[in-house]
Amino acid sequence: MRPGMKIHRHHVRPRLEHYVDVGLLGRRDLAHSADTVYLPLAETHRAVEAWKAIVSDPKTIRRFLDSQFFVSTASILGLTNAQVCNDLECLIYFAKAFELVGRAIGFTPGRTVAFAGCLLARESGRIAEIDSRFDAVYAAAKTDLVEYFIFSGGNRFNREFLVRVRPEIVPILQERAVRSEQ
Repeated sequence: MRPGMKIHRHHVRPRLEHYVDVGLLGRRDLAHSADTVYLPLAETHRAVEAWKAIVSDPKTIRRFLDSQFFVSTASILGLTNAQVCNDLECLIYFAKAFELVGRAIGFTPGRTVAFAGCLLARESGRIAEIDSRFDAVYAAAKTDLVEYFIFSGGNRFNREFLVRVRPEIVPILQERAVRSEQ
């Protein structure tokens, strides 16, 4: 074995294997253990293109993750039929996400709930971003839905907040969604 291949095998593979799991890299079927076993896929090239801006300017990563991550991954994975959630759908997914990740006692970070809501939307073939979740929740807090969102703390500079969501909001939001489609 060539010098350095042991390091390659023990350090590179564990760092790249998760890219295979999510479909951003492929694995060669007949690779020798000392060979590079990974190969780029069409998704790899789309990811490089979609994420070019954050590679060239790393200061934009936080903004990108909050406002463009899910739409970019949808295009990378070839999910061209996925539509962006409207505000009402954002609230529905946020409330359902709270049921999954919300703390039984105290408050839950809004970002955690928003991220879980984005994943739920993605599972349903929809796209939503963290920012759109936050916008929808902040807007709902200024409507008749205010009683269903209980906030603690918050920071207008970084838009972080802690929240509890009353579970009875889900059927209310779903009924409003049905009415809005008619």
